[in-house]
This record gives sequence, C-alpha cells and structure tokens, in this order.
Amino acid sequence: MNVIRVPVATLWAEPSKTRPCDAPALRDEPDLAAWVAAMTPDEQTSSDVVTQALLGDRVVVEESRPDGWSRVTLPGQHDYPGWIRTAHLTTAPAPDDQAPAPAAKPPTGEDVLAEARRLLGVTYVWGGLSTHGIDCSGLVHLVWRRLGVSLPRDAHQQQAATVAVPAGEERPGDLYFFARPGRLAHHVGIVVTPGHLIHASQGRHAVVEEPMPPERAETLAGAHRV
Repeated sequence: MNVIRVPVATLWAEPSKTRPCDAPALRDEPDLAAWVAAMTPDEQTSSDVVTQALLGDRVVVEESRPDGWSRVTLPGQHDYPGWIRTAHLTTAPAPDDQAPAPAAKPPTGEDVLAEARRLLGVTYVWGGLSTHGIDCSGLVHLVWRRLGVSLPRDAHQQQAATVAVPAGEERPGDLYFFARPGRLAHHVGIVVTPGHLIHASQGRHAVVEEPMPPERAETLAGAHRV
C-alpha cells in the first residue's frame, strides 16, 4: 500500500502544468509556507493544482514515470486523480483485517463551527487542503474529515453527497451551495446562522466568517445537511 510520507503533498492535473513558483512544493521535502509565499494572489487563486493529500493518506498508484512523477488516485477523496511527486510517497503495511471501531457520535453543528473557526484567516489557495492554504471545498472536506466524516473533494460532489434542506430551515453546520443556472455548484460555505457563513473566499482571499455577500446570494443554490 502506498501512502503520503510528507505533511502535505500537492497533486497537479499534469506535470507539465507546474510553474516556477511551484518549486518549493515540488521538493523532496516540500515547503508549503514558502510555496504559498512565492505565489502572487493571482497565482494562488488560479493554477492547475487539483487537490492535496496529507501525511498518511492512502493513494493508489496508477502509473510511475522515470522523471519522478506518479499518477495516483486518492480513495479518501473519493478516488480523486492527479499527478504527484513520487518522492512524496512511501509504502506501508496493509491494515489488519480487524472489525472497524464503533462509529463515533455524529458531530453537532457546534462541533463543525468550532473546527471551521480554527481555520479562519488561512489563505485562499486553489486546490489547497491545509492550514498553509485552502479553497472552499477543501475547507468543507477538511473540517468534516477532522470530525471523522468523509466527504468528497469538490463542491458539486459534496452537494450530491448531502441532503437538501428547505429554504429557511438551515441550521449551524449545514452547507450553502452556490451555482449559476444550469451549472454545477462552484462554491460552498458552512452555515453559521441563516444568511451567515464561514467559507474560503476567493474575493477576500482567506477563510472568513461573514454575512452572505450579495454576489453570493445571487447564485445561492440552496442549503444541504451532511
């Protein structure tokens, strides 16, 4: 079994899509703080990064190339695909075939908000999934992951994996999804109270807690519950 051996490993759509500013993330021992600092705000919000994987995450290696790149999928992110530096991988023994531990108590809305607030101020980085930088669906994925619940990686996948809530009945910890007519959800945030949310805001360039901005209200597609 292959696992991530570094604190945060970054996956790209293609190895050729990396940029000079991405060099710190490509080192055998990646420096995510230096990577985020090396990017301009535009480079942070627009790239060919697809997601990130964290220390110990399992990966399925589909292909390894002699130039040091491997194409992988991430079961923990519902088989999300991408290219990763082979140096960021290692092998680990297969898990024992033991009965799974009893399911933990489902997190409350207060649990969700407390975990989300730990990430307030984190820089918005497209494809990010860590305290160095994170995007909107990465925030939702990471918050619920820390609470022991597996959600898909992207906003539209998260929308499909959750249950719609009638307008006005959303509760703290629910999710707001945003989409243009006839399109998949392109943004997601965590409900604080009706009309207020925590989200990784591309416009504010950080994880913020705020009343729903008018431009977001215009594309609100509804609330969902995990």
